[in-house]
Amino acid sequence: MSTPAPRRRLGWLWLALLLGAVVATVPFWLTDLDLRAAAHFYHPAPAELGRDASWPLGQSRFYGGLYTFGSALSWLVLLGSILTFAVPKLRRRPLLRQVALTTLATVALGTGLLVNGLGKDFTGRPRPRTLVEFGGHAQYRPPLDLGTPGVGKSFPCGHCSAGFAVGAVGLAVLAARPALGLGIIAASFVLGGAIGSARMAAGGHFLSDVLWSAILTWIAALTAHALLQRARDAHARNRWPPWLRYGALGALMLAVVGGLLYVRPFQHDVRFHVAPADLPAALVLDLDVADLDVRVDAAATDAVRLDGQVKGFGFPNVRVRESDARTATTWTHALRQTGTTKEIDAPMTLVLRPDTVGHIDVRIGTGSVRLPAGPDAAALQPRIHVRTADVDNN
Repeated sequence: MSTPAPRRRLGWLWLALLLGAVVATVPFWLTDLDLRAAAHFYHPAPAELGRDASWPLGQSRFYGGLYTFGSALSWLVLLGSILTFAVPKLRRRPLLRQVALTTLATVALGTGLLVNGLGKDFTGRPRPRTLVEFGGHAQYRPPLDLGTPGVGKSFPCGHCSAGFAVGAVGLAVLAARPALGLGIIAASFVLGGAIGSARMAAGGHFLSDVLWSAILTWIAALTAHALLQRARDAHARNRWPPWLRYGALGALMLAVVGGLLYVRPFQHDVRFHVAPADLPAALVLDLDVADLDVRVDAAATDAVRLDGQVKGFGFPNVRVRESDARTATTWTHALRQTGTTKEIDAPMTLVLRPDTVGHIDVRIGTGSVRLPAGPDAAALQPRIHVRTADVDNN
């Protein structure tokens, strides 16, 4: 059982989390700190280069490596847990079993349920790269200012929560090896913060998202630690049958696997250009998903230029495909998205020549449209149909 000294340390951790919640919320309501921190990474680039081009540090090798490592970290925790219980020599070491269970439970409860489940799905906070201030359509919301559930999944940071979850290793060894435990806990905050900075550099999260990710992950870690301690005490008094122990462990592992598969990233680049000589009498853009910024440019070399991305997170069955169908008078370019997604972002720019407007018809299943100011908007609006959003005239 835990000694009084580790319990006092855990009490201080709970107090630190309470103070952290205040620090991660109040300053961001009273100031524009989130926006100023995000602006440090934002450098406007031509729309045809894609939204990511405006966040160049996020595409660098260093920050890209941190993002990849953050994506892989939860899988490494899962693999380590499986090896701990599958290899007899490791399974016979109680401290290793405690580390594996505490860390796995923290990933399931923190990274899985609190962060990627309840946090992202129900707070409705837009990501920095989708804000009007950074070339998007959305409005800023401070932390805990709830928006429409599922519309915007910035809060909190999912990738960096895997880094913070490494602290559960330190929590598990704290009683047996206090110096090592405290060192691992401190290192986990550095690791989670580094991964969080990579997500900020890509325009994926605010500073407050990273701070709240640490808070929620550590709430999960402390809760998992306490629950597992009670389970060990109960097991010592009344030994559980092996089928129950391993059945519970298998269910926990399956839950983690399902959660990790659900947040698998995907990306599809959209590049559709039509030269003036190839423009048909009627051109139909039939897009399952798009957040479209429409521009009319008399100097454009192409009659139609559609550039952008479809990216997000979802099960491995997610597919994004483009296809073309042509008749004597009509050319239909279709973009289809299939599979189960957790989040999808489809920023696109459509550039037309003035003489092209009368030839085009745009149909969007899910998304939004921003039209140019002036008379071009009146000409374009009847030709653009969005099933789930209104057309903004800016």
